[in-house]
Amino acid sequence: MLTESVHMTATPLNDTNSLFPELKPGDRIRKIIETYIYPDLEKLGFKMQKSTLSITRKVNDLKQEIYFPKSKWNTGNEVVIFEVSYNVTYPKYMAWHLKTYHKNALNDGVTFKFNYNVKECFGDYYNFGFDLAKHDNLAIVTMLKTYIFENAIPYFERASLRNAVLDILESKTSYWMYPKLFDFAYIENDLALAKQVLDTFDDFIQNEKDEFPQDIIDDMEMRKNFFVLNKKGI
Repeated sequence: MLTESVHMTATPLNDTNSLFPELKPGDRIRKIIETYIYPDLEKLGFKMQKSTLSITRKVNDLKQEIYFPKSKWNTGNEVVIFEVSYNVTYPKYMAWHLKTYHKNALNDGVTFKFNYNVKECFGDYYNFGFDLAKHDNLAIVTMLKTYIFENAIPYFERASLRNAVLDILESKTSYWMYPKLFDFAYIENDLALAKQVLDTFDDFIQNEKDEFPQDIIDDMEMRKNFFVLNKKGI
């Protein structure tokens, strides 16, 4: 299992394990991802994007994305660093929010995992990113594929609006996300869950009102009023 590799010592780079060293850093990272990472993901319905260094697919109304941010310090064969993150968004949310509340939503994110568990998984191969100029490129590719299939893909398979709400409610954290949690529950027509979001926030804010951002409190108040008018008997 990849997660057992935390004590691995990175293999120094040499000419035999350097992939596409003739390319510029950005082109090199893309070429490696297109050649070694993307083919197995394409079989699962993912598409490699041209405008961003990401691989995405749409499942029902949700967009799933694996993103590979590049370091702004990349130069020649001296520094060739990139990272990995994965997230789920709900593109229809922006229009729904504007139509429902007559104001723009901040974003359409459902979940976001940036560098989740990466250091534990990659050990010395990861230091503020993966550096193709320093470490065995084939080893990085092999571990990165395993990481994606052991972490990102299972995460995607569970991703839904309802599970996003349940996960945060269970964690008893991220109260700033509760306006969006209410919206997701309502969109899913789970009015009992929407009410649970409202009630949980009310319980939390009784003790934290003086320390919590007023704009979030106002957003939740707006949703309480919306719920009263649209609860359909709940």
